[in-house]
Amino acid sequence: CTKLGANPSSTSINKAAQFRYDFTAQSLQPREVAVRTLTRIKEKGYALGLISDCSPEVPVLWSTTPFVNIIDVAVFSSQVGIKKPDHRIYQLLCDKLAVDPKDCLYVGDGDSFELEGAMEIGMYPILIRVEGEEDHDRDRPSTAKWGGKRINHLSNILNLIYE
Repeated sequence: CTKLGANPSSTSINKAAQFRYDFTAQSLQPREVAVRTLTRIKEKGYALGLISDCSPEVPVLWSTTPFVNIIDVAVFSSQVGIKKPDHRIYQLLCDKLAVDPKDCLYVGDGDSFELEGAMEIGMYPILIRVEGEEDHDRDRPSTAKWGGKRINHLSNILNLIYE
């Protein structure tokens, strides 16, 4: 605001912060298929982890999501000061899960060159592109040339781990 020459009131700032908080809370509500799929994977005995490049409100809201009871370890960039595709964030998750990167599937939408980062540390990266959500995605330019495994539905992971 200062750079733009604006001087908002504390009420306006609080409203904007609440709007962002509410928006983030809403965006953290998963699709039912995600909860079902991850629950089935966990029931098979696999450890589940999450790496998120995120703003500070995401870790605060994490406990309000159904994922908190499914995902074993969540690593948030805003807490650890490292973002994808930095190898250290992937290794941090693996260390917390007590697994070797070579034993990990990494599923992501391709943002932040995350798939390349996962591959470089030895994980098996999979691009997920849900039908209808892949068009005009300027934030993920690397996905157009991704030559690795692709899935179009999270439940497709079950086929991979049951092989």
